[in-house]
Amino acid sequence: YLLRPSVELALTVLDGAKFELVGEEVKVTEADFSKSKGAAGGDGGEENSDDAKKKADKYAHVPKEEIRKNAALLKRKAERQLGWDGFDDEHDPTKTMVVLRNIYDETDLEEAIKDGLNAQTFSDELKEDVAEECQAKCGKVENAYVNANGIVTVRFKEPESADTCLHLMHNRWFGGKQIKAELWNGIEKFIGLKNIEKKETEEEEKRRLDAYAASLGQDSDSDEG
Repeated sequence: YLLRPSVELALTVLDGAKFELVGEEVKVTEADFSKSKGAAGGDGGEENSDDAKKKADKYAHVPKEEIRKNAALLKRKAERQLGWDGFDDEHDPTKTMVVLRNIYDETDLEEAIKDGLNAQTFSDELKEDVAEECQAKCGKVENAYVNANGIVTVRFKEPESADTCLHLMHNRWFGGKQIKAELWNGIEKFIGLKNIEKKETEEEEKRRLDAYAASLGQDSDSDEG
């Protein structure tokens, strides 16, 4: 790892984790290079070789592909728990990610579709609006996602910005709906709104756009009248 705190976190999270493939716990310790070959007159190298052979024999019955798969799962688990995403993040995501509930509802989505939008466009525009306001009033936003069930998640660079967002957004009224804001608990999973929309066929898209164009014509006629 690049940073010393990352080593300490890895020891805390991974040491004792269950290696499901063989039903045993993983033992994680800080690397000790004093036992490398030649460090103690060559004896250390021979001991390490014996240890390596014993471990190889222990897992000889396990297919290599299964070992690699399990190792990858363990790595992803560590990244999720530490909030790394493969890198050394400075802060725990449970202290920087705010969950905003009741930002929108099905009626909002239906109205957007009547206006010629689809779920992806609706999601992109809402994400931009929320992210811009949070960045302007709370602090640097790392990312924001529009999820199903009226939820928008916003991840800030600093925990202080997330706290500001909680105080600003919790119980605030937005589009006739009262927002609930809370820090992510590290467990709840979300589904992106645009990921659950059924992909339109060309015919369905044409009907939607034609209906939108027709509604614009009606509005124009009523204005002239």
